[in-house]
Amino acid sequence: MALTYFVAALTGPECGAVTAEDSSTGMRNHLGSGHGVQVLRVGDGGITLPNVASEYIQVRDPGDGHEVRLLETWTCAACGSENWAVVTIRDGTIESIEARPVSRATLDDVHFVTENVAPQFEALTGESLWDDRGVRPDFAQLLRPLLPA
Repeated sequence: MALTYFVAALTGPECGAVTAEDSSTGMRNHLGSGHGVQVLRVGDGGITLPNVASEYIQVRDPGDGHEVRLLETWTCAACGSENWAVVTIRDGTIESIEARPVSRATLDDVHFVTENVAPQFEALTGESLWDDRGVRPDFAQLLRPLLPA
């Protein structure tokens, strides 16, 4: 399974710097095919719902499956802030990769969340993202009230 990065130019919410369109933002996953390191950009396709479901934590049903929104974390290379982005996939193709605020509204807008949210979750809740069964099933319910509206 390939190490894959979503890449896009993202604007840091704290400093206003625009990131390079490369792996420096750290939006890593295993959605690519084959081996080695790959990048996925807006317009790239071949992403299936079963692959997303095996790589991300589902927080709500994507419904008809035509559009799926993933919450990713990314790091601003200029100021080091930890941020969120939403990757929208429509019919298996990346439609957009956009910086979004760390907020309830962003969490409420997505279908799946990356496990890379663990440090932010633990900082806000004081608890681990994982329990003895894996990712805690109540993580979104614990996180949501601690986020700004």
